[in-house]
Amino acid sequence: MYTKFDKRLLITYQDSFGEATQREVSQLIVRSRYMFTAYCHLRAAERGFAFDRIESAKDLETEQYIDDLRNYLDIPAPGEPRRMPVFAETPQSISEEEAKSLRNGDKSRLEISFKFVRVKGTLKKTLSELFDNKCAACGKTSSQLVLDHHIPQYLGGRLVPGNISLLCSKCNSDKGITHPKYFYSQEKLEYIQHALYAELELFDA
Repeated sequence: MYTKFDKRLLITYQDSFGEATQREVSQLIVRSRYMFTAYCHLRAAERGFAFDRIESAKDLETEQYIDDLRNYLDIPAPGEPRRMPVFAETPQSISEEEAKSLRNGDKSRLEISFKFVRVKGTLKKTLSELFDNKCAACGKTSSQLVLDHHIPQYLGGRLVPGNISLLCSKCNSDKGITHPKYFYSQEKLEYIQHALYAELELFDA
């Protein structure tokens, strides 16, 4: 689901700290039933927004107040949401051989429902689009993005929907076993978190 809307909206948006701010947004792209990206005039950059964190919205061209932004954009409401994966987030005692076996098993399970090469290609393309085809850390566009454990495998993270981010090789190496809250800015973390929720829906196909 990648629908573009040429609209200018004024939204009241609640961030991850519970603080609500008014933001003018335009150039909306709906990424899933959970989130969209848009140009945020407050930040002067494209940002990700979760539908559920929007307290109010107004169409600046028609002056119309919007009760339900999903409904206004004709986006289906999500069904019963899949649970985000939960990990220990403490150092794990695991050999490199065991870690490699877990990674390979997780990758196989990711693609088990996508048996045809063409569908696998679409899956990978769509996952990349959730991150705007850019490294989640440095923001550089690359055709060689790698799957990264958002919560590192060393801290119990698995390569499963809700814990997969995309990084360039350098940022993947720099992040290593670092917990994401110590690697990313708060703004980056919010954007990535929206994408992680959206990928739950992607792999629910």
